[in-house]
Amino acid sequence: MEKSKTVYKKLLFHWVGNAGSSAIANRNYFESLKNTHKTYASSHYIIGLNGEIIRCIPEDEVAFHAGSRSMNRKSIGIEDCHPDWGGKFNDRAMVRYQVGSTGNYKIRILQMAWWS
Repeated sequence: MEKSKTVYKKLLFHWVGNAGSSAIANRNYFESLKNTHKTYASSHYIIGLNGEIIRCIPEDEVAFHAGSRSMNRKSIGIEDCHPDWGGKFNDRAMVRYQVGSTGNYKIRILQMAWWS
């Protein structure tokens, strides 16, 4: 487990590559990768179709979500479940996450990016 030594500067929202899947199914997929070694992928949080938020790894660990080690080390990765391949983000849950994060985790949001 790589620990993050830098201050997080970004929240990166991604939509999962598996339309209609649940937050727990995506969390279980990430968890299975440590055994299958199929690829390196993880996120700090997954937002489910019903707005539930699952923490996958602690924020002081580096998640492999942004495609570059540098970006992974300075960002919180958040996967968003979506009902279809249109890829619409779960806006209600994201607002809930942002409010909770800035209140509970003292994250100063400098920039937010939506990746798909």
